[in-house]
Amino acid sequence: MLSKSWAYNLSNKLVPRGRLVQNTFVAASGQALGYCVTLAAMPLLTRFFSPTEFGQYGTYLALLSVLATLMTCRYEVALVLPTSDSRAFSLYVIAIATSICMTVIIVVVLCAFGDLSPFRSFLTIGVFGVHLVCFGFFETTTNWAIRKKAFESVALMRFIQIVTCIATQLLFGSVLYLPAGLQLGSAAGCMIAVITVLHCHRSRLQLAHGFNFRDAIATACEYRRFPLIECPSVLISTIATALPPLYLFTMYGDEVAGSYALGTRVISMPIMLLGIAATRVYASEATDRIRSANGDMRRFFRTTMNSLLICAIPVVVVVSVICLFFFQTIFGPLWYEAGIYCLLVLPWTISHLLSNVLFPTVSFVDKTHYHLLGSVSFAVLLMAGFAFSFTFDLPPRAAVAVTACCGTIGCLLMVWIAWRVIPRPQLSISMVESVSDTNCVSCT
Repeated sequence: MLSKSWAYNLSNKLVPRGRLVQNTFVAASGQALGYCVTLAAMPLLTRFFSPTEFGQYGTYLALLSVLATLMTCRYEVALVLPTSDSRAFSLYVIAIATSICMTVIIVVVLCAFGDLSPFRSFLTIGVFGVHLVCFGFFETTTNWAIRKKAFESVALMRFIQIVTCIATQLLFGSVLYLPAGLQLGSAAGCMIAVITVLHCHRSRLQLAHGFNFRDAIATACEYRRFPLIECPSVLISTIATALPPLYLFTMYGDEVAGSYALGTRVISMPIMLLGIAATRVYASEATDRIRSANGDMRRFFRTTMNSLLICAIPVVVVVSVICLFFFQTIFGPLWYEAGIYCLLVLPWTISHLLSNVLFPTVSFVDKTHYHLLGSVSFAVLLMAGFAFSFTFDLPPRAAVAVTACCGTIGCLLMVWIAWRVIPRPQLSISMVESVSDTNCVSCT
C-alpha cells in the first residue's frame, strides 16, 4: 500500500512548484514505475510469444480502446461534478451497471457473429468480456478516487495494473504456454488492481453511501449530456486517432506503418504519461474552482497550459536528440525512418497533450455540445490530410508531415474551443459598487 506521506514528501523535494504539479507527480508515479517494469519485461515477452500472437494482441487492444468509450456511457467522467457524495455515488453505481450491460451485449454480438469477429476462439471472447467489465470498474473507481483527491490511490491502481499484467503474461507465456496469455494478463491487471485498491483504501475512497433508485434515475437524467453528446464525440475522436497507422498501412505497406508505429510510441509514451496524470489532477482542481465563487477558471486554464508546456519541453529536447543521433544505435539501422517520423509528429504530440488535458473543460462548464464540435472538427481535419496526401500522391515522409500538421491544428482548435467556453469571472457586488462610487466621484 502506497503511503501519501512518502509520495508527497518526495514530490516536495523534486518538484516543489505548487499543488497542481505535486498532485500530477503523485498520480503519475505509479504509471511511471509500471512503464519501467514493462520495458524490463519486453525482451522476455518477445521470446515467449510470437509476432502473430503480438499482432492478435494489438487487434485486441485496438478494439478494446474503441469499445471502452461506450462501456460506461461516460458517466464516470461526471463523477467529479455533483456537489454531494450521495449523488456522485449514484453515478458510480450507474456507470458500473452500464458497463456490465454493455459487456453482455458486446459478448453476445461477438459470439453470434464469430466468423466476422477478430477473435478466433470463445476463450478470447470470454476474456475480452471480463476485460471490458474490469475496465469499466477500473476507470469508474479511478475517477471516484480523483473526486476524493486520493491521488496516491490512483498511482497505486496504475502500478498494480501494469505489474500484474506483466507478471500474468510472463506466467502464461513461460509456464502455461497459452496463446491468449497476453490478453489474459491484460484483463487480470485491471481486475486485481481494482480489488486491491477497494480492499486497501476503503476508508480513503469513502464509497459507503446510500443508494436510492429514484435518485439515481434523476441524477442520470440530469447528466444525460454525457451519454448523448460526449460519448459519441469521444468515440469519433478515438477512431480518428487510430486512422493514421491504418492509412499508412493501406497506402505504403507494413514497413512504413511499422516505422510510424515505433516512432509515435517512442515520443508519445513519456509525454502521454504526463498527460494521463495531469488530466486526472486537472479534472479534480477544475471542478473545485468552477463550484467556488472566487475560483478564476481562466487563470487556472492558462497556468495549467503553461505548466504542461514547461514540463514537455525537456522531454521534446531529449527525444529530438535521440532521434537525430542515437535512434539507429538504439533500435538498429533498419529503424532510421522511425526516427524521422518521430521528429515529424513532435508538434502533434505536444498539442495532443494540451487537448487531452484541457479539452474536458467543456464538460465541466456544462458546454458538452462543444465536445462534439471539437471531435468532429479534429476528425475532418485528419481526413482532409489523408485526402491531400492521396490526391497528390505524396511520399511517406510528406504524408506523415501533412497528417501531423492537420492533427496539430485539430488539437489546438480543441484547446481554443475549451478556452472560449470558459465563462469570464464576474465582478462581485462590492466591487461593482466601489467602481460606481469611483465613477461618481470623478464626475463630481
